[in-house]
Amino acid sequence: RGGGGGRGGDDRWGHTGLPPDQQQQGGGGGGQRGGGRGGGGGARGNARLHVNDTVSALLQCKFRADMGQVMYALKLASSAAVAGALGWALTGNGSWATLTVSFVGTREGSAVGGSFNTAMLRMQGTVIGALFAFVVVVVLPGTLASGVGAGRLLLLAFFTFLTTYLRLNPEYSYAGVVAAFTAYIVALGVPDGADPQGARSYAHRRIEQNVLGLMVLVVVEVVLLPTYASDAGRRAAAETVRATEHAAELVYDASAVGTDCGRCRRRAAADAQTALDDVKDCLSAQNTLLVQAAVEPHLWSPKFPLAPYQTLAVDLESVRRILGLMRAALAAMSMRRDDNSTNGKEDPRAQVRELLTPTDCFVTELRRAVKQRLDHTAEDLGAGVGRWETRAASASIARAQASLERAFILHTLTIRQRYQAGDPSMFLPNHLMVPWHAYMLCTQVLAAHVDSLGAASMEALLAVAPPCVESAEAAA
Repeated sequence: RGGGGGRGGDDRWGHTGLPPDQQQQGGGGGGQRGGGRGGGGGARGNARLHVNDTVSALLQCKFRADMGQVMYALKLASSAAVAGALGWALTGNGSWATLTVSFVGTREGSAVGGSFNTAMLRMQGTVIGALFAFVVVVVLPGTLASGVGAGRLLLLAFFTFLTTYLRLNPEYSYAGVVAAFTAYIVALGVPDGADPQGARSYAHRRIEQNVLGLMVLVVVEVVLLPTYASDAGRRAAAETVRATEHAAELVYDASAVGTDCGRCRRRAAADAQTALDDVKDCLSAQNTLLVQAAVEPHLWSPKFPLAPYQTLAVDLESVRRILGLMRAALAAMSMRRDDNSTNGKEDPRAQVRELLTPTDCFVTELRRAVKQRLDHTAEDLGAGVGRWETRAASASIARAQASLERAFILHTLTIRQRYQAGDPSMFLPNHLMVPWHAYMLCTQVLAAHVDSLGAASMEALLAVAPPCVESAEAAA
């Protein structure tokens, strides 16, 4: 009866209005009362539902062909086939070369810099692991069955312990992983009773196969529709600037004085937090591409200007944090207070409006200048060419910031004078004054960092290409 209860729970899903898990739990309970048979029925019901959900999810998947991913898959498959054929023709075994292409080509995205960086780490780890394995075989010659295998395993375990420190370093983590398993493959793969010359030959074949696979992969990446990390990093920087511009707009929207609705302000602050999280994700992708672009070969192209892009990334991270502080200040101002700080005489919404209204026009002016600066910077990074209009936009930020600072100081003095004159409406509690001061001070730092990231982007673009001719003629 308990088993039937479990099945009945599944069948009556549309009639009981209870979730399936609760019905199955009920059936399982009935099974315990009936001698344990219902537990099995409930478990089988869970398994059937899980399988049905998995199958239905697979059938409902909508697969879309991304041409960029398709082309990279074709390049990776071609590299693996060519490496395997060359390895088989040269040494009689191309499996290691093919495996090398498979491991390296899919590790750090589809850019040339990512493949080149991983290839270098793979090569370093292979050489270190193969050399250590050769030393182990020379120190402990003989067959594995004679007890030599245990000694080799102890030495390999000690070597794995040492490579763990490499694996803890994000920059050389992959090299440590490759060194560890290469040492095991070579030390335990050498034929029993091999002399030092045979062990050296086995280690050399391992290194040669890896070098062959890495060379084929890099050549195919560069020759067949290459995607350079330098270009991908520049486009990622443009996307990050776009996301920062959107987040700044949402933060400024949260400070608008057109509504007294505290719920609306809190909702705007929540939207701003979501936009700031998107900026963080964009920055993570941008920093990964910058690392790849720094090691990318530049034989026939200008060297990647890493320093300006690093400054740009630092400024974008600073802007993200400053916008987060501004969002927190606005959220604090919109919180409902149930204490008696206003003595029950003043409407908190009116106090917020009293605070923000005198400086609203100056905040709007600064908002327009920041948006213009970020918009020009994103356009320049997307196009890969600097324009003089972007540099000229910094002057508008300086003017707007100076006007806002002057209005902020005058408004603060007015509030103080009116309160000292006996105006009770000018009594503003700390939960309004402190966030308001923090918000105004953050605008100054925000303007400085926006101007700095605009200058860094211009420096990065001018390092690889001359400025736009039309903008130069307009400036002249």
